[in-house]
Amino acid sequence: MNNFYLRRRSILYLPGFFAALFFFSSCGQNLQDKAIELGQDGKIKKEELRDFINLVSDKTDHGDPQFYTANKIDTNKVITFITSTCEAAGIRINKEDVYSGSVKPIPPKGKPSFNVYMEDSESMDAYVNGQTGFKDAVYSLLGNVINSDGAFTGTNLYYINNQITFRQQNASSNTLLQFIQNLDPQTFRKNGGNRSSSDMRRLFQQVLDSTDDRHVNMLVSDFVFSPGRGQNAALSLQQQSTGIKISFAQKIQHFDLAVEVIQLRSNVSGKYFDENDRPTVISGNRPFYIWLFGPKAEINAIRKNGLLNNIKGGVDHSLVVYKQAVPLIHAHKLLYTNKQGEFEMTDGASGDIHGAKPGETNNIFAFDFLVDYSKDMEDLAFYDDTANYVHDHNYKLTINRLTAGEDPANASYTHRLHLSTTALDDQDLHVYTKAEPPRWVMAGSSMDDRNIRDPLEMRKTFGLQYLIQGVYDAFYAPPHQNKSTEVQITVKK
Repeated sequence: MNNFYLRRRSILYLPGFFAALFFFSSCGQNLQDKAIELGQDGKIKKEELRDFINLVSDKTDHGDPQFYTANKIDTNKVITFITSTCEAAGIRINKEDVYSGSVKPIPPKGKPSFNVYMEDSESMDAYVNGQTGFKDAVYSLLGNVINSDGAFTGTNLYYINNQITFRQQNASSNTLLQFIQNLDPQTFRKNGGNRSSSDMRRLFQQVLDSTDDRHVNMLVSDFVFSPGRGQNAALSLQQQSTGIKISFAQKIQHFDLAVEVIQLRSNVSGKYFDENDRPTVISGNRPFYIWLFGPKAEINAIRKNGLLNNIKGGVDHSLVVYKQAVPLIHAHKLLYTNKQGEFEMTDGASGDIHGAKPGETNNIFAFDFLVDYSKDMEDLAFYDDTANYVHDHNYKLTINRLTAGEDPANASYTHRLHLSTTALDDQDLHVYTKAEPPRWVMAGSSMDDRNIRDPLEMRKTFGLQYLIQGVYDAFYAPPHQNKSTEVQITVKK
């Protein structure tokens, strides 16, 4: 496997980049997966139930009525979840087969540290040349981290290229300010190391190797691939993507990893190195990226606690990836409003549709239903876009996010989905959200950056789609693992 290089780019490698918090166990499974795994043995012992209760404690909001009573984990509710999940998966297990004695969860682990690694290779000089949005964004984010009321044991700062060239442990507010103020090309050059190129896979591997329950890592870079002089760009990009897939796939085999990628913009002034390693002096706005690595629970906590909400200059786009074996099934609430044709809800609003009939004048059958995506790791904006869904081909799907003025009875839901068809039949409907790179990744990816001064190219990142696709290929192996959520509704005439 060839080494993969970032074009003389300095990459802020901040160990806090990929954190994982989406109901996964230490082996990378969510609660449903783990329940099914336990049920396959036929009986659940005390130690197994204790470990599952500890998983529930780590991965759910305390007070969730599905698992908690009076803000304490209810063992009976946990057992009910296990047995019902197994039954839905076709595994028969009785409550009598589950240990029913006293079980106490293991005390929670200590808080992790937040590690910031900034790569200081040559082309990142343009992002730290003078007063830039890059500096402002990083400073505001790290300020949020330091002031996050004890979420982390400390913040550690690093410069890195082919090696760590600077370190500052347990940074205070003052040392953080000094760190940001010292971000300039002269400091980068003074730190030394190999600034002419960056081994992409090695950088990712270093971040992944240091990511565990005690370390949340953050990596910042422009993430422009550079195949090097005289190399086949298309072949090199594919090799890079494969190498990234391997690194991430190896990590998630034994760790509940989550990764968040944030795209931002900054004014830059300096040299840009294209796919042939040819320098061009540029001045304008360019994208850069912050990647967060960590346990799923920590990444989710970072997202839910709003640490990423007030980054100076704003966030253009974001995505999050995490490991799960099957789509997470979501409950729904059927509505009679906006329907076309007729149907009955004999099982209640959370059940199936019976007596379905199309409209007499237009032969259309349509209905609305509500779903709550607020507890999922993706931003709610992800669920606004029909391009992120897969559904039965004989139905059309439209989506609206609920607003504050909605019926109070629907306040616990986030989205209204509308399905319509002119081919009504008895059918089990499935509405999935896709675990695929969002459209902004392809739109912001370049395959030819030799004319970087073109305003359109200035907004793109060479090879971005290959980098992101490599990560998705590691987390979501098709065809069974490339869907993240599912709503199931049976329609009967």
